[in-house]
Amino acid sequence: MLLGRQRKLTGAERLRVALWPTRGWCRSLRYAIAARGRLHATPHAVALGLAAAGVFSAFQPILAFKCWLLRLLRWPTRKLAGRL
Repeated sequence: MLLGRQRKLTGAERLRVALWPTRGWCRSLRYAIAARGRLHATPHAVALGLAAAGVFSAFQPILAFKCWLLRLLRWPTRKLAGRL
């Protein structure tokens, strides 16, 4: 692989990178926003995907988990309605 890692990450290193990205949250968020801007789906397909995520979160049995899951699902899509 041309631009791959030199060595495999251990389990602890993978957990650390998942909780705190190597180059920081700002860069990761900018990349996620740019990737969302390159979305080539129709508004109908995006709406179906969001509806599926909502149905998934509605069937969670623990109320606290459901609330946190809805907050996590709402956060990246809060400005999506204005872009369609």
